[in-house]
Amino acid sequence: MDSSVISNLFIVYMICLVLFFTGVIVWYRESEKKSWNKGYCKVCKTKWIKFDTDSGGSRGYRCKCIRDSLWISYSIDKIRKV
Repeated sequence: MDSSVISNLFIVYMICLVLFFTGVIVWYRESEKKSWNKGYCKVCKTKWIKFDTDSGGSRGYRCKCIRDSLWISYSIDKIRKV
């Protein structure tokens, strides 16, 4: 094989790899956003209560009835100041 063909295949492979990982990150963020449900538990419809923050910065939330919990790593749970 010619070295330019190998070089082009490597570039295509790297572009596909970057697109794949970008897609995974976007999918995971959207999954967290859906679980966050604008700050309300889907089971009992009460506001999430923050119970812990891990060393990586992820925040743990539980609902009032303690039947459901979630961990948020992206900033979808931040309150925006106007």
